[in-house]
Amino acid sequence: MKEVLGITDNFCQVLQRRSQDILNVMNLVSITKYLFQKLRDDGWDELLKNMISFFETWELDFPNMNDQYIVGRSCNKKEDVTMEHHYRVDIFFATIDTQLQELKTKFNKFELLSLTTTLDPKEFFKLFDVNKIYIFVNKFYPEDFS
Repeated sequence: MKEVLGITDNFCQVLQRRSQDILNVMNLVSITKYLFQKLRDDGWDELLKNMISFFETWELDFPNMNDQYIVGRSCNKKEDVTMEHHYRVDIFFATIDTQLQELKTKFNKFELLSLTTTLDPKEFFKLFDVNKIYIFVNKFYPEDFS
């Protein structure tokens, strides 16, 4: 989970700087989403390897990940869930999915804001991009501009 907190911390540190413009924030949001998705897709094996190494270093018994996971304290309540499934899906994936969902929820309107920067008269409309405006109009107003 250190990786999740590391990604989140970097994201928060950059967002707290006052000198951020909307395009930098948009890029940061995209990069952060990508890093979380990459961690979700490729990070489990590395995490498992690090956990095994930690247990070996401290001469601890590593649980058999193929054993059945028992929910709660009741030994009578059994499900067909392995330890690996519980830790990978119920904890690892769920944690990352929560972070991704938060990013999507909080930053879903940034596309609109980033496109408004193309209409900024600063430096003679330096950021003006007809293609971006065309994509935006077709995406959000297809009936009005067909």
